[in-house]
Amino acid sequence: MGMLSRPFDRLLRMLGYAAVEDTGKRKSPRDSLRSEDAELLPFDRRKLVATSRDVYRNFAIAAWACRKHLDYVSAFGLQVKCANVALADAIEAAMQTWGAAGNCDVTGKHSLRRLIRLAELRRTIDGDVGILRLADGRLQAIEGDRIRTPAGGFPAELGIVDPARFRHGVITDPYGRPLQYAVHRRDGGSDFSPGAGGFAFESLVDARHLFLHAYWDRFDQTRGVSPVAAGINTLQDCYEGFDYALAKMKVSQLMGLVFTSNASDLSAEHSLLSSGDEDTETETTGPKYRWDPGKGPVKLELEPGEDAKFLTVDSPGIATQEFLDSMIAVAL
Repeated sequence: MGMLSRPFDRLLRMLGYAAVEDTGKRKSPRDSLRSEDAELLPFDRRKLVATSRDVYRNFAIAAWACRKHLDYVSAFGLQVKCANVALADAIEAAMQTWGAAGNCDVTGKHSLRRLIRLAELRRTIDGDVGILRLADGRLQAIEGDRIRTPAGGFPAELGIVDPARFRHGVITDPYGRPLQYAVHRRDGGSDFSPGAGGFAFESLVDARHLFLHAYWDRFDQTRGVSPVAAGINTLQDCYEGFDYALAKMKVSQLMGLVFTSNASDLSAEHSLLSSGDEDTETETTGPKYRWDPGKGPVKLELEPGEDAKFLTVDSPGIATQEFLDSMIAVAL
């Protein structure tokens, strides 16, 4: 009976999903079924957002990829199509007037077109961004890291009975519908002070006034997650690989010319520097040949048995370049 059960077990495994088999040949299958909010806790979200911003800020390829994404999804305007042409033109004109810088953006810096582009950029890098509708009809953009659960708790006058109902700065009903957002202001003094980067609770904002522009992957999510997260490690590795390759190339360029000699006994005229008086000769500690590559070509008069050649290093090599190209393509 035991001999029959083993082939039967193997048959069952063959009919099942190979992805759940722990064969030891690869990383063990995952068994966690937590919500996305639990997978990315507040402290981890802070690290992910900070790392994504740093890669966008310093790696030209990552910045180009985000800008190209914006070109495809955020460059558009309003076109009204209706039978009443005069009404359509009036609506478009009113929209254009409201969308001018100073009329729609509370800071007065961005037109509606640029505000949409910046909001999509923040959604792409940070995961989400809040657009607050003010009473006077203007819009205020609230970056995602300013929506958070207060570290020191809520002020008593707000009457928050159960702070545990907050997830990543959002209070929801039992069905997951957002009700309020905890908006913070940046705190810690000047941007150049050591304490910069902190937050102080500012106010609770009703969800009916704030639109959370976010990347959603699951129905149970409370906050968006950046799509850059899947490629952030690869982009970082490529960025660091470029630095290492450039450092190696610079070193190889600095050590450009190598002199070799087979002579066992150098003459005194090459080992001594003369001041014109044989009694004042001193031993030299400098190189026998002096060459400055910045002054252009030079003719070297070498002694018999001596040789001079450039030290060439294939840095970065073709294989390295092809590998980095592949990794960049994967990340993009």
